[in-house]
Amino acid sequence: MITVTDYQPDDTIAIDTMIVENAPNGNYATDVNLIVGCYWTSDASRSILIGLDWLWNGNGGSNCPKNKKFKLLSDVKLSLYVLSVGSGGSAYWPHFCYVKRPWTENGATWNTYDGVNAWGTAGANNDTTDVLNTGFQRYGGSASSWWDIYIPAGVVEQSKLGVYFGIIIRDFFSLANYAAICASSSYAADVSKRPKYSFDYEVPFLISIPHLLTSGYPKR
Repeated sequence: MITVTDYQPDDTIAIDTMIVENAPNGNYATDVNLIVGCYWTSDASRSILIGLDWLWNGNGGSNCPKNKKFKLLSDVKLSLYVLSVGSGGSAYWPHFCYVKRPWTENGATWNTYDGVNAWGTAGANNDTTDVLNTGFQRYGGSASSWWDIYIPAGVVEQSKLGVYFGIIIRDFFSLANYAAICASSSYAADVSKRPKYSFDYEVPFLISIPHLLTSGYPKR
């Protein structure tokens, strides 16, 4: 078993961005902040997209899987450093969903998931074609602290197969609740506050015997 603890991939590895309702064609791939919700009633909603492709595309680093031939032994803990919250933000974690569209970091906008093709509903708000809505909320938390969410191992396995494409963290309440959370992205200048990932995994072993090649996972 290989354990990865509080790994903070930089912007050349990690995949994260936000989409913004009042800038529907804007892309925020290199923004240092990730914001969900809205701070003011006159402001528009925002959502955060988090990709997981780096877990198996070979770019994750020396202690991460090199391809899809690995087995997760735990959920993936994603930790976001929350810089600030709106007046309603500290009471809850906006709910997150599994994304069904093959969005891209450099193409995703409020209107499109890759800069060309439209979401089923703008803002990835179609719970049939855009996302699988988990209904999960993370309560509690405050500014200047780490907030954790857990991505089930099964969802990551299905993502390897192209069923899901990471997660989206969306606003749950109306704009009047000022329920906004601002977290650091993988582009944050303070590298210690970039998103962190923790998980356990194993890779298949190969035993080569003359005229015989077998493979499998270690027994536990």
